[in-house]
Amino acid sequence: MRPARQKEIDASIARRAATEYLCDDPDEDTKRVRVSGPFTAESLSPHRVLAPEDQDRPATEHAGEQSGTAGELVSVILDSLRKSGMKGTDKAQAIRFDRLEPFSGSAIHEAGEYTAGSKRQRVAGAVGP
Repeated sequence: MRPARQKEIDASIARRAATEYLCDDPDEDTKRVRVSGPFTAESLSPHRVLAPEDQDRPATEHAGEQSGTAGELVSVILDSLRKSGMKGTDKAQAIRFDRLEPFSGSAIHEAGEYTAGSKRQRVAGAVGP
């Protein structure tokens, strides 16, 4: 019963469906960053937040601390990733970036490269919730 029903469905699709040719070799556009997997989600340790009683400290003590704007947060995260890379659950999963720079896109915030074995890999990242 089931194979007969499947043949009927396949025949119906073949009669009514338009043909769509898929391309497995897209044209290269060096002005765009193509995002594909594998993907990972990373978390950084919380950044220092000043308690209300610390707000009246001298400005020299505040030097280098994050003031809270989104652009500065991306800079703090990029600096952290450049210094320590990404750590996985296994040492073999750790990534040290050869290059990681800000990327002025709406969805992508950084782009760079790392070396895996002897192969150079491109990487892009987004900062957000």
